Amino acid sequence: MPEHNLKIKVASSSTTMNRMTLGDSIDWRRASDHYAFAKAGIAYIYFGMGHDPHHHKSSDLLSNIDQALYIDAVNYIAAFISQLDINDINTL
Repeated sequence: MPEHNLKIKVASSSTTMNRMTLGDSIDWRRASDHYAFAKAGIAYIYFGMGHDPHHHKSSDLLSNIDQALYIDAVNYIAAFISQLDINDINTL
């Protein structure tokens, strides 16, 4: 994985996620498009950035996005997915 400025936290439940983000009590499993996969029993990985004070508000603008953090996150996710591909090939 590339060097990055991200603080990676792994959670497997909404309760754990809420404690880590110190945000509102959100059912993270149902809070986004990935819930359709969960309901169908399809494995998924959700990458989130935690609590964002601008999310779903009029201040949710491109100018309020931390561009460096966004780029680091996208690069990390791309490397993570590439690693999954490599591991899958190695198990054949």
